[in-house]
Amino acid sequence: MQNGRIYRKGSAWILSYAVKAQEPDGKITWARRSKRLAPYGDEYRTEASVRHLASEILAPLNARGDESVKTLDPDLTFPPAETESPDEGFGPSFSFLEALS
Repeated sequence: MQNGRIYRKGSAWILSYAVKAQEPDGKITWARRSKRLAPYGDEYRTEASVRHLASEILAPLNARGDESVKTLDPDLTFPPAETESPDEGFGPSFSFLEALS
């Protein structure tokens, strides 16, 4: 769930948030987006006064959840783990000076 970032720039309140975007090569990345929430003035003097406007914009994004998890293939299998220890050579007898020589 994201809250976004609300800040004042000049005479306007701005919401900055991230969305998942697909690049032309098909890769999914996070992209920054900004939207103008309201003009700074008597009605919208503080960040708290515009937070409800930001919530309305972020609600559809937060309701979707993480779609990448939902699209995984349930029959997906992983290769078996290697039998060698991942820290081989770095056990109790490992010496930094021996590694340098």
